Amino acid sequence: MIGFVTRRVFSALLVLVVLSVVTFGLQHLMRGDPAVTVAGEGASPQQLAAIREELGLNDPIHVQYLNWAGRAIRGDLGNSWNFRAKEPVRTLIVERLSTTVSLALFAIFLAIIIALTLGTIAAVYEDQWPDRVVNAITSVGMAMPNFWFGLLLIYVFSLSLHWLPPIGNIELTDDVLGWVRHTILPATALAITSSAQLTRQLRVSLVNVLHSDFIRAAYARGISSFAILMKHALKNAAIPVVTLLGLQLIQLLGGAVIIEALFVIPGLGTLLLSATTTQDLPVIQGVVLVFGVIALLLNLIVDTSYGYLNPRVRTADVRAGSGSPA
Repeated sequence: MIGFVTRRVFSALLVLVVLSVVTFGLQHLMRGDPAVTVAGEGASPQQLAAIREELGLNDPIHVQYLNWAGRAIRGDLGNSWNFRAKEPVRTLIVERLSTTVSLALFAIFLAIIIALTLGTIAAVYEDQWPDRVVNAITSVGMAMPNFWFGLLLIYVFSLSLHWLPPIGNIELTDDVLGWVRHTILPATALAITSSAQLTRQLRVSLVNVLHSDFIRAAYARGISSFAILMKHALKNAAIPVVTLLGLQLIQLLGGAVIIEALFVIPGLGTLLLSATTTQDLPVIQGVVLVFGVIALLLNLIVDTSYGYLNPRVRTADVRAGSGSPA
């Protein structure tokens, strides 16, 4: 298991290096002169030259990358070019990170609850009308864009029924109930696609488990259907769902950009959109890098947990690493 985890960590570090190169390269994809963006259109040539020197734009590109990467490793992501008189990017990200993470975690929680309910019903009633209804629901969920579903939720529950606030956010630490009321709609909109995909994966996996020999043997021993489902079937069916669950959480973090803008939630998504509009490169680089690091960590956790739950993955990985046939 140690060797399995070591190989996964090494692979994640290689991906992190590639991610840092791509993130740093964003400044060379922007149109215009970064010095003009910082100083404004009316800046004198002397001011522009001083800013280029301050930002290190006169250095060779590899020196610029090494300096930027070295500062990023120490947690220094530079200063914003536009927000609050050039406030440190790290401060801006830290202020909003908890909002985005809490939204994504709430959404994945809802997706898991929906998937467990609908996926279990579909598998237990395989090829019967409940299974067909669940299949229709998941088809709609996978086809419906998150932002359109969010608009529908706002219209029904906020504008028509007046049950929930349409926009805004309250910190979880300030008011738990208020946070739930403000977050339930954006989290549901964010979770719709993930819940549909998880439902289908769980249904397929659970059907295969219910048709296996050890489940038939459990029925033959007189164990109740509920006990078989809860203690044996779901546990084994959950193994292939673990990988998809981690990928869905990564997807939810990315989808939060649009949902936060729709519900006016001050998270990393709205910060990224604002920075893109104003061409605030340090903020864009910082948010992209943070999203990438979170995705890498989640993927690493998924890989190691899947290897722990399924020993055959570790065995195959060891054989592949040693060059022997699997």
